[in-house]
Amino acid sequence: LWNHAEKSEVRKDAQIAREIEVALPLELSRKQQQILLERFIKTQFVKQGMVADVCIHDKPGNPHAHILLTTREINLTGFGKKNRDWNSKEQLEQWRSEWASHTN
Repeated sequence: LWNHAEKSEVRKDAQIAREIEVALPLELSRKQQQILLERFIKTQFVKQGMVADVCIHDKPGNPHAHILLTTREINLTGFGKKNRDWNSKEQLEQWRSEWASHTN
């Protein structure tokens, strides 16, 4: 995935991905945390055309996930144009709000 994402860039110093880290509720089982995370990723990122790479860290007292997202939209032929709206402060605030609603 990331080799293809990197090949789609022209500049050496291009941003290839963005990372979002989310805390997972302690009250949920590991399976419930995974389901919660998958649903959030599908509705907030994949539905917009991003590809998500996820890693869950199950640290005692601090379960969390790192979500690595593509900066380019994916389509039937591969990576398309870069979507700079995904880097806006407003978009980040919306994702934070959606995660809070989703987990509650």
